[in-house]
Amino acid sequence: MKSIAEGVIKRDNKVVGGYGIYSLSNLKNDTVFRIEYHDNFGINTYKTYYYQNNKIVYATLEFKNTDEQETTFFRKEEFYNDDKVILKSPEQNPKRYIDISSFSMLDDGKKLLADFQKK
Repeated sequence: MKSIAEGVIKRDNKVVGGYGIYSLSNLKNDTVFRIEYHDNFGINTYKTYYYQNNKIVYATLEFKNTDEQETTFFRKEEFYNDDKVILKSPEQNPKRYIDISSFSMLDDGKKLLADFQKK
């Protein structure tokens, strides 16, 4: 695994925000890139996107409590093929956080990849 941890914010040796970019390979050399985004403005939000051949293949969105265990109380995931959603988790409605959970993960993931490629 190779990684770039640009913009990671740590407090007391614990990651509390920022983003990281990782590449994962197996023996067949099937490389997958992962971009992670984390912020904790009021709630711990984790967005993780996986790419193969510069196309998004999988994405997750998680909201976690700010307790020591960082328990997940909301999770959304989607699988993609040729920039189309082919499978996604059942719809949940986190009423309190609807404003930060109702966005296109596909579009957001494509934007993060484009931003990464510019740099």
